[in-house]
Amino acid sequence: MRRSALRINDEFELNGRRYVVLELNFPNVIIQPLTGELSAEEVSYYYLTQDSGFKLLKKQAAVQATNREFISKAQLNGFIDSLSEKNREKITRKFEMIQPILLLERVKTGDQRAVIRFQDKYGAEYLDGREIEVKSMTQKQLIQRIASKFDVSTRTIERDLKKYRSEEQFSEWGLHGLVSEKLKHPYNRKDMRSIEICHPRKKEWILCTIRTYLEEGYVSILKEAIEQHYLNKKQPSILEVKDIIDIRCEKTGLPQLGYNTIYAILNRLDEEMVLRMRNGTVASEVYDRVTGQFSNTEAKSSLHMVQIDHTEMDIMVVDETTMEVIGRPWLTLGIDVYSRCIWCMHISFDSPSANKVRKAIEHGIFKKRIKEKYGTIHEWEVFGIPDIIYFDNGKEFDNREIKYLIDNTLESQVMYRPVATPRWGGTIERLFGTVNTKLIHRLAGTTKNSIEAKGDYDSEGEAIYTLEDVTELLTRFITDIYHHDIHSSLPFDSATPHLQYQKGLNIGGQNDYIDDEDEEAFHIALLPTKDLTFSRLGVRLDNVYYNAIEPGKEIKINRSKYKVKYDIDDISHIYVLDHLSNEYIKVLAVNPPYEVLKGMKKKTYKLLLKISREKAKSTGAIPNESDLLHSKDILMNRILDMKKTNKGRRKVINLGLEQFNKNSKPGKRDFSNGDDELLRLVEDLNHQLEQR
Repeated sequence: MRRSALRINDEFELNGRRYVVLELNFPNVIIQPLTGELSAEEVSYYYLTQDSGFKLLKKQAAVQATNREFISKAQLNGFIDSLSEKNREKITRKFEMIQPILLLERVKTGDQRAVIRFQDKYGAEYLDGREIEVKSMTQKQLIQRIASKFDVSTRTIERDLKKYRSEEQFSEWGLHGLVSEKLKHPYNRKDMRSIEICHPRKKEWILCTIRTYLEEGYVSILKEAIEQHYLNKKQPSILEVKDIIDIRCEKTGLPQLGYNTIYAILNRLDEEMVLRMRNGTVASEVYDRVTGQFSNTEAKSSLHMVQIDHTEMDIMVVDETTMEVIGRPWLTLGIDVYSRCIWCMHISFDSPSANKVRKAIEHGIFKKRIKEKYGTIHEWEVFGIPDIIYFDNGKEFDNREIKYLIDNTLESQVMYRPVATPRWGGTIERLFGTVNTKLIHRLAGTTKNSIEAKGDYDSEGEAIYTLEDVTELLTRFITDIYHHDIHSSLPFDSATPHLQYQKGLNIGGQNDYIDDEDEEAFHIALLPTKDLTFSRLGVRLDNVYYNAIEPGKEIKINRSKYKVKYDIDDISHIYVLDHLSNEYIKVLAVNPPYEVLKGMKKKTYKLLLKISREKAKSTGAIPNESDLLHSKDILMNRILDMKKTNKGRRKVINLGLEQFNKNSKPGKRDFSNGDDELLRLVEDLNHQLEQR
């Protein structure tokens, strides 16, 4: 169900032709056909993986490295930085010697960039006038010239090159192979002794290990002094500990240790462990992680962590049929903390609930395809399964099914904001503010963010946008404006969310995502579940009967209850878990029929049900197809009545945003340089409204 993101050396098929991934340079990827041709092509990562002819080929079992000390470049860099300057210079010198050889190998593959780089960087040193181009040079010739320049033997260079390549088989960090074994394993000396420091009361707990070149007799003395005296809540000073060690040395006939020696030994103990054992309260304040406390610097790459929250939108929305004001919708957004790109969105009149969270997560995981739907300038390319999903402490988030969905279905991690600490949700709160000030507060029907800001503006009287209109406008704003506008919290070299997102992909790679053919199965997995009985009449759920089973399937009627999954955004069908096959079977509505309910939201059905019951003076009967059609007829009559009584309605629709702008203060422009596109989007939507 889950598809792994593309990696270097992955093989895939595209419309029947096999390719290999040479390089990931987000938002693009460099690929090469597996036909023997030495030609590479740079294509869009998003459109490549979205192509219907794309198929990732299964990988062969990879060779596993043994005794690997480093698993990332960051760890390797940290280790090298910890070495002395002299040792760092040795590693750098080795790499300088083999770097031209590695570049020559790329030249031999026909890489024109490598040819230019070699000529620019090494041409004066290793090419002579008799050679027309670098391609004519052999590796042996180059090694001889490098050896001559650095005054080393060719065998030394060949040995370092072999170590580099050997390490590169297991990781892309071949530099680790140039680190000497003595530096990698500094504790292999015969006179090196280890002191295991255990918990004073739980001897089976090893807190840390320190090493020393002191005689064997000192090991037990130091171990006892540290465990029984130094790691104590009385917090004895180093001088006090030295007195204890001196007494033990005197009794065993060993020379006393100097203050500096004891200080150096105690200084090797793990700092956090020492503070926890000597002062647990202070240690908790310093080291204990506040659940969900992540600053921007802790988001390591794109989709490492997303924050999700809800807000009631500052705009009055009208019904798409009656044009009557039906209230303020709720907006659910998820933001990628690293890049500030928006990962997910869901807008509806449903108040915050676990179902809204599911819908938002589904939107974030799947490919958006909004360019096809709305004709946007850009595609909404932020999709995939994040590593961490971060919530506040609302009851809709602290839900057993939501936790299971994230932990098991997505195989991600859920984290929560500490109670009564709103500052930890600043990233998503600022996003809501941006959406309001740059879009919502500029639309007809806005309620602004306060009574003072709203003034005498009649939000309900000026409201003209439907829920779908607001959804489209916000989608266009996110995709074509927000993602490509300067963001004050981002670095100077990647100042827009889109650029920062691509930068993050180059750091952490594309997260796993859902394959197109598996979206339906995953959609079912995300739906809420109820235990219901399947009788001869089928399943009754929220005053709808479901009993039309998909062809070729069968559900046994018995007294036991079935797991039923349902969709609040489309009540025309449900999914029933069959006890025998252990698969979900799609069951269509029969009363009212599937054709009438197709695409209907639960909220809409409730409205129609209310009208039907008012007519029938009934509270328990399920409306049939005729009842629903009559209810719709009543709604249409309301439209006609509204047109007769509200003669100025059309004028309000035509004025739209322009009427709202007339209320602005003279001489003060509401829109910044980046808002011309926003005005165009709103004007386009106003034009569509005029055509209704």
